[in-house]
Amino acid sequence: ARREPQRPAGSPQSPGRDHRTCPGDQQARRRASGCASRSARHATRCRTRGMSRNRASPLMLWVTLLGALALAIVPLPTAAEPFRPPFLTMAVIYWTMMWPRLCGLLTAFIAGLLLDVLHGNLLGQHALALVVVSFLTLRFHLQIRNFPLWQLTAAATLLMAIDTFFVFWSDGIAGDPTGGLARWATVLAGAVAWAPAMALLDNLRLRSENRSKRFS
Repeated sequence: ARREPQRPAGSPQSPGRDHRTCPGDQQARRRASGCASRSARHATRCRTRGMSRNRASPLMLWVTLLGALALAIVPLPTAAEPFRPPFLTMAVIYWTMMWPRLCGLLTAFIAGLLLDVLHGNLLGQHALALVVVSFLTLRFHLQIRNFPLWQLTAAATLLMAIDTFFVFWSDGIAGDPTGGLARWATVLAGAVAWAPAMALLDNLRLRSENRSKRFS
């Protein structure tokens, strides 16, 4: 008669076939499940990046930048001129924060050169200032865009102050340090105008992305 192998004392008796798993099989299954989960995450990440690139509209970007340039050169009364908000700087901050893959240093440089040509100022001064503002916005855009509105307004005001400082500094190097404290009135005007300007640009961005959920 065939004798069955004796089980160690205290081992549970299981009816039927004794299923035993080899440690090598367990490691192979873990590797396979890990590779599958990594592949799924990678595919989701690539799909999300592709959707964000497809949603970003270069046409919408440049239409708003050209509109900001037009607002920057519209004639105003002499008393109201110092209180003109820096529309182009505000637009560059917003689009760099929301569409960093589309609006970067090169876009800021081109927009600044156009503003220098239209104003007839020292060529490159607004381009330099906007490149610095764009770099700082790119560096911290993930943190800034998660701020509540009042902190976001404060961050945008600081970036507009940096832009004004670089323009004033370049004028001083060129021998034309005019304006004084009146130059900083545009920063205050930009701080007041930031919330409605952001709401308008946010609405345009959502329309171009065909999205119904608002940015928060």
